[in-house]
Amino acid sequence: QPTSETASDLLLALHNCDSSYDYRSIAEALASFAEKLPDLADELLGILKGPAEPVLMGAALHAFATGCSKHPALSSLLQAASEVPVKELRHVAILARFNQGERSDEIRDALVDCCREGEKLWPWDKDIVMALAIGWPHNPRLMEGALERIRGIGYPESWALEPAIEYLLR
Repeated sequence: QPTSETASDLLLALHNCDSSYDYRSIAEALASFAEKLPDLADELLGILKGPAEPVLMGAALHAFATGCSKHPALSSLLQAASEVPVKELRHVAILARFNQGERSDEIRDALVDCCREGEKLWPWDKDIVMALAIGWPHNPRLMEGALERIRGIGYPESWALEPAIEYLLR
């Protein structure tokens, strides 16, 4: 049973976290409380509006998008976060939009951009590749880009090796 004390402890843990995977786990725990603790949405929005580390903001956005899916500010917040240069926030926003049912070229291209060489995917790597595989299975353009990388052809903006393999195997 979620209590405000437990939520407060989780928020404190979120602020003191030092691992991307832990940020995600804590965010998902907070999201599971959000429906029963309406003040939690304001706490998460406070993190997103204030100065914070990118991974903390990404975790807060993940918790908000997952736990407060009917909040009136969510759609505009996800749209704005999809366009920021901060990868940790952008990846979460794009995945959340995909999970809400968006299948536009913009979302597809943004997900592919997350798979480019040099992008830091984790802890979202499996989700990003899975979204591409579910939303655009056997897409010739995506398969061609992934296969080029597998064949050792590396252009600027090429897929990273691991997501290319994962996409082709799904």
